[in-house]
Amino acid sequence: MESVGNNITQPYHATSSRKLRQRFGDHLATLGGGQELTKLLVRLDDMGMENPDTWLGINVIRSTCWNYSDASLKICKQFGQAGLFKILLADLDRYGPRRTQNEKRRFLVVSALNILHNCAKATENRQVFKDLRAVERIAPFLKSEEMSVGSNALMTIAYIVDDSKIELLEANTQVISYLLKLLSAALENPDLRGQADDGTCSALEIAMGLANIAVNDNNKATLVDAGCIPLFVKLLQVGGPPEQECSANALWELAKLDSNKPKIRQEPEAIDTLKKLTTKSDTSTAVKQSAERVLMVLKPSLPTQQRGFGSAVTTRESCDYHVLCRRFKDSLQLSDLFFDKEYDMCYCTTCHTERGDKLYYTRGQPEKDYGVPIGWSRFALKVHDRAHALNVFEKWHIAFHGTKLDAVQPILECGDLLMPGDVVMGGKMLGEREGHFTPDRKPAGFDTKQIFLSPSIRYSGCNVYSFPTEFKDPTTKKYYHAKVAFQIYINPGSYKVGPQTIGASDQIDPKFDNQEIEWFTKQRGCVILYGLLIKLE
Repeated sequence: MESVGNNITQPYHATSSRKLRQRFGDHLATLGGGQELTKLLVRLDDMGMENPDTWLGINVIRSTCWNYSDASLKICKQFGQAGLFKILLADLDRYGPRRTQNEKRRFLVVSALNILHNCAKATENRQVFKDLRAVERIAPFLKSEEMSVGSNALMTIAYIVDDSKIELLEANTQVISYLLKLLSAALENPDLRGQADDGTCSALEIAMGLANIAVNDNNKATLVDAGCIPLFVKLLQVGGPPEQECSANALWELAKLDSNKPKIRQEPEAIDTLKKLTTKSDTSTAVKQSAERVLMVLKPSLPTQQRGFGSAVTTRESCDYHVLCRRFKDSLQLSDLFFDKEYDMCYCTTCHTERGDKLYYTRGQPEKDYGVPIGWSRFALKVHDRAHALNVFEKWHIAFHGTKLDAVQPILECGDLLMPGDVVMGGKMLGEREGHFTPDRKPAGFDTKQIFLSPSIRYSGCNVYSFPTEFKDPTTKKYYHAKVAFQIYINPGSYKVGPQTIGASDQIDPKFDNQEIEWFTKQRGCVILYGLLIKLE
């Protein structure tokens, strides 16, 4: 235990830098620390916690797992693979949600819930949680008399629950009030962080949790009745782009309940704050789109019933943006034989909102999340019969691949994505993109000769991958920056998941941590092209 304390626990506490703590956690995972810590915990549990030295060891190991799971998603995924969740869930089964005066038992429950909550943020762990029936086993703790325990259980379930079990997300008024008090306290501090019973938490993390539980209709009403609207409005005003987007998305979700709409409209400064975010020149695109969605859904004439992703109503009868994107596509002079107009879909803010689509969906076996490509327009591609033979629309994952304009034709002619080093028709050899890792500028051991994808169009559609090209619309004579990307299906198990490699310092997508936003593969034939995506700005 002394070695664990000196070499693992002490470096964590020696710094308050989250980036440095993440690097420590990632390095620990590279050394196999997740497996070793899990093995140590198994040995200590077998010895029993009655012995003071054994209990000290259990405390040290659990605290270390708790700390590093909050810092590094890489170690979170390793904990999932090592079997740690099975141990923690067994403790929850054993001790249950009832309040206890036994400090040892309380620590086992609280540490288990906090580690599980941290690890639930890693999308790679979703199937592990599902296989262990984690949602059903954590659900009893929603009724805990301790608000910190109940809120941790709620936030954990919100990350991993399937759409079919949304009813398990229903929270009682006391837990929601507790979370709102934490958010209110965080809003009073310049760093937007507040003190919880078992540590500190950020306004962003609390707001994300509240937005996640708002998908339950009963929670929508309870949240508003408990006073969440003025807190979200304040976060819109004082937060940075991540907090602003999260707050707007929470208000958008709440506004899907008709009885909440007038309460949001009547909240002082709510509408004015949202309108300012849609017009300010320095507002990020994602924040602007999220504010526009709220304003749209607050209009009395807009239906709020969700039709579901991929519904028959794919694009408004007259969408100027989709028509504009089609004119750009026509300018590329691509053969119509590549395309299937029946499945074209516009993802502009207006079309997306009017369809009642969500922002993220899951697909494949095992399930993986992907983001709807807001702001883009899809021109569907014909798929080969092998796609139906392999049942890719049910079993494979959805991802995106940004590319340069001059690569669209070769990719369509080849029928597969291309990687650096490939020689396309005509004899041109492809190289690495400017801004991405190259053979001369890369981490040790990193292979640049791969296909790079992402479940987020924000990553695949960034300038490094989807290089903007100037386009003059022949109809309006206006100039636009045009981007292209492919929507694809990819075979589960054919790719690896890793951190962003474009030098980003800020969070790219609120759903996917920068530590697991890039997918990469060297396999051929594991991808099915499904749509050509176009974005004009």
